[in-house]
Amino acid sequence: DLFPEFMGWIKEIKDAKGYQAISHMGQKAEANIFVKVFQQLPDNIFSLIIHDCILTTENNTLMVRQLLVNRLRELCGDIIPAENNLDRVFKISRVTLKRYGNKII
Repeated sequence: DLFPEFMGWIKEIKDAKGYQAISHMGQKAEANIFVKVFQQLPDNIFSLIIHDCILTTENNTLMVRQLLVNRLRELCGDIIPAENNLDRVFKISRVTLKRYGNKII
């Protein structure tokens, strides 16, 4: 529903080359987005890349999301219309550690 043009493009490739081609493209695109953005982050902030996620502190989440959106536009700008808002593509979820006595879980 969010990106009908993009999903149409995916369907064309899937119909022509099979679902494996889409899987490989997706994995490669994911790496091209997340690894590149992770490499751009300042050394003085906490950040950790895990698969399709970049963990960081709460005050850096909006910056990281904007870098992810910028990278997605850089890679896919020709198939995602410029007027599409991409903020919902990259979720921000809060992860917290719970302390039980001397243990952090």
